[in-house]
Amino acid sequence: MNVQRVARRRGTGRIEGKRFYGHPRGIDEDTFGWAQQNNQQQQMRGLDEQVQQIKSDVLGIAAELNQLEEKLLYPSGTQVAIFVALAKGDQLRLDAVRLQIDGQLVAHYIYSFKELEALRK
Repeated sequence: MNVQRVARRRGTGRIEGKRFYGHPRGIDEDTFGWAQQNNQQQQMRGLDEQVQQIKSDVLGIAAELNQLEEKLLYPSGTQVAIFVALAKGDQLRLDAVRLQIDGQLVAHYIYSFKELEALRK
């Protein structure tokens, strides 16, 4: 870049100690510095947008992988849902449930106090 140091001469109207860059309008170093700073800010904004887009893509891929993993580990044809309820006025005190299929323990759950209260309602 063509940079010239200009000294102030009486009557020239130029400021002493400023650098003027090879531009037809004579851009001084303050204006040039501002332009560089503005350009850097625009580049940072562009990088920031790219980072946000990449983060969004990664989160989307992670969600898809979780769904695929769940389908692989727990195929819909092998799932069963068990619902437990207590009849009103039933004196049974339920603390836990153990579920066995073909003699094998497949699930064991201990109820919390809040869950037991909800079962009684």
